[in-house]
Amino acid sequence: MIKNLLLLAASVILSLLLAELALRVVYPADFPRTSLLDPTLGWRPWPGASGWYAGEGGGFVSINSEGFRDVEHSLDKPPGTYRIAVLGDSMTEGREVNLDETYWKRLETLLGACPGFANEKVEVLNYAVNGYGTAQEYLSLKEYALKHHPDLVLLAFFTANNFTKNSEPLGRHRDRPYFALDDGQLKLVHKAGDERDFAWRRWWDGVVHRGLEPIRLYQFGKDAEGRLRILLRYGFERSAPQIESIGLDSDVYRAPITEAWKDTWAVTTALILAIRDEARAHGAAFLMTTLSNPIQDAPDLSARERFRKAIGVADLTYPDRRLAAFAAAHGFPDIALVDSLPAYAAEHEVALHGPTPQHPIGHYDRLGHKLAADAIAAGLCADEKAGLLN
Repeated sequence: MIKNLLLLAASVILSLLLAELALRVVYPADFPRTSLLDPTLGWRPWPGASGWYAGEGGGFVSINSEGFRDVEHSLDKPPGTYRIAVLGDSMTEGREVNLDETYWKRLETLLGACPGFANEKVEVLNYAVNGYGTAQEYLSLKEYALKHHPDLVLLAFFTANNFTKNSEPLGRHRDRPYFALDDGQLKLVHKAGDERDFAWRRWWDGVVHRGLEPIRLYQFGKDAEGRLRILLRYGFERSAPQIESIGLDSDVYRAPITEAWKDTWAVTTALILAIRDEARAHGAAFLMTTLSNPIQDAPDLSARERFRKAIGVADLTYPDRRLAAFAAAHGFPDIALVDSLPAYAAEHEVALHGPTPQHPIGHYDRLGHKLAADAIAAGLCADEKAGLLN
């Protein structure tokens, strides 16, 4: 009996070893999926991690020593350098493309051709992280970005899900920090470090990151799990191109009716002003860009129209228009990509999001990043010329 069990165990181990060797030949190394739990921010990528991201085409991802997707940057700003600190979520982090293809990295080259930046070297520092909401962006600005002495803080706001991420009732994420308004003042009411099991989960994430994530069988299984989740969410076959993104709440396209949506608009706009004020208090200018989302950028106009009618709104630009008006009322520039990217996608019948033209959902693809960079660079040049970045 014992002999048979030992033979069975040896057979299983040998089969797993052979499968691991085979996957190392045919399956590319995947980017580590476990984040480092952070008591205040909730999570950050593991410092020093690197690999190929498998989602939506994927790019090579390398995390610097601070825990952000970027190269290393000195604390002291080199002479003759104009530093831009970028805050955002996965749409900005851009794991789906290589580093030099992200819109924020492209700005370094594009702004060099702008007369206002002609005598300076533009250096863009990225603090965007997958899953972040405006609260995490505000806290990462205070904890990490400002110590690098940026000249400009650029907040990249993604309307499709940033509002829900800023609301505990709408977002319901145990590790995401949440703010509330108390007599008109922002108050941090929840953070990951408050959870009783935080220390244990952080230890376990370290075990997974160091012990399991280097194993191809584990990587392959996590990749398959993610793909299956998407298939179950959307179905295996669709007769029309897919335009609805996971995690999107269509209430973002209308004036808020519920208390939760009224509250998240109030908290979100208060957080935007807090980021503006924090930047200016440290001698940096502030600018916001409102990123376009997949439904707005759908290359098929009839698909946009079907979605608009299905949710019963006049158009799909309510959050963009309201944020632009808010920015104008509070004296800071807002570069709204909904003014240019949706028109380009429709005119040229090209996808700006997702892995294929048949599934133009998810994050910006290479073309989306390029167009976003062009639009933001043009806006930055115009704002600098108008003196709005002083």
